[in-house]
Amino acid sequence: MKNIFYAFAMGSLTFMISCGSHESKVYTDDTPAVDVNTSVANSKAQSDYIELNGKIESAESAVVSTRMMGFIEKINVKLGDAVRRGQLLIKINSLELKAKEAQINATILEAESALANVQKNYDRISSLYQSESATKKELDDISAQLKMAQARLQGAKEMKNEIRSQYTYTDIKSPINGLVTKKNVNEGDMANPGQLLLEIESQKAYQVVCYVPESTISQVSEGDTMNVSVGALGENLKAVVSELSYSAKHTSGTYLVKMLILENPEGLRAGMYATILHEDSSNVDNNTISIPESAVFERGELKGIYVVSDDNKALLRWIRLGEIDNGMYKVISGLDAGEKFITQADARLYNGAPVNAQ
Repeated sequence: MKNIFYAFAMGSLTFMISCGSHESKVYTDDTPAVDVNTSVANSKAQSDYIELNGKIESAESAVVSTRMMGFIEKINVKLGDAVRRGQLLIKINSLELKAKEAQINATILEAESALANVQKNYDRISSLYQSESATKKELDDISAQLKMAQARLQGAKEMKNEIRSQYTYTDIKSPINGLVTKKNVNEGDMANPGQLLLEIESQKAYQVVCYVPESTISQVSEGDTMNVSVGALGENLKAVVSELSYSAKHTSGTYLVKMLILENPEGLRAGMYATILHEDSSNVDNNTISIPESAVFERGELKGIYVVSDDNKALLRWIRLGEIDNGMYKVISGLDAGEKFITQADARLYNGAPVNAQ
């Protein structure tokens, strides 16, 4: 028992001597502050966007057809050719028209001869009537014959004008300036009335055509500006609603909308697919906070930012983010309005790192 007490006493004395032999020290953080750029989180009203799918079309196009039946003698253009308004595109065999025109010319000569003969008789009987050598009935009869002869001649001439007008459907010309984008016939083919022969599209202006569902059509009005993304070009364009259908009777509950593209970038072609984004004014979030993509870092599936504390320390904050639009994330939770966060740093940051806000 005495030995145990002695050991305890000696241990206590050694501890007291050891504690008394060390001086008290004060530790300070001498880590240099990191220069950072900061921004203050501000809440503002933000609308959701309606996404629609559409296709690029030429704003001006023409379908070339004919009203005449006949064999195609000559095609002066090929697919992709540039054409100008009034240029001869296709010539259709017009032998049948020429035969009809010859018949009408013969009819006109016959009518003119008959009219000349009746005119002579009318002049003779009219003179005799003046001298009371012809009766009133004879004058009336020859007057009626004269009118009929004149009518027959006029009718023949009108038929000739009609035939001549049909020549415009055998010599088919371009109605617009543009490119040949479709060719359905070849030389020697039989052209039928109303048949599509060629299609021509202008390259001066383009439009987006899409079908808007009934749940969204109330948010679209003529004159609205739309954001149009053309994936094939990687371009974001502006377009204005130029036409808006008010009936979905023949389009399965969707409404046809046409939007005129305000720009014409190189490489834009009819037939390209486009995505249209339109602001949904019926769904506005008045407390939306957006932060730049450069302020966000990822660790696995987590996304975080650094906020600046009152004593100028970088504090790690895990947050929930929504969609990204034009390089800006929509903050769902984890950041309040008025908080200062770091957008860029000159050195690597860590939780609690001292910072010097620029």
